[in-house]
Parts: sequence; C-alpha cells; structure tokens
Amino acid sequence: MTTFDPSKFEDTYEDALIAMIDAKRKGKKLPKPAPRPQENVINLAEVLKKSLKQEGLARSTKRASPKRKTA
Repeated sequence: MTTFDPSKFEDTYEDALIAMIDAKRKGKKLPKPAPRPQENVINLAEVLKKSLKQEGLARSTKRASPKRKTA
C-alpha cells in the first residue's frame, strides 16, 4: 500500500492559473487553450438497431395499442 506524501504533490491546475493571472497583470494576451481532441462516441442503441435490422429481428418502432378488455 502506498501512502500519500503531500510534499511530492504538484498542483498543475494551480500553477497554470497563477501563470495566467501573472500574464494578465502584465498586460500580456492569454494563450488560447488547446482544443480538446474529438472523442469517438458511438451510440450503442443505434448500432444495436442496425444489427437487429440486418438480421431481420427488429421490431417496428410503432407500439401496438393495448388491447381493451370487453365486458
């Protein structure tokens, strides 16, 4: 088991924030953050529907109206 040693912890968020504040105080333009890389998001429900459709097992998207009881 490893123990946490706070003296070895480096807060990179705080360091970046302080650097931005110092740059703004000095009148420098703030650097634009790097754009986040696009994630490959897959809609699993759509993939499943396509797979079922290919297999001929897909249900109709319309729901059947519930049958009414007759007295």
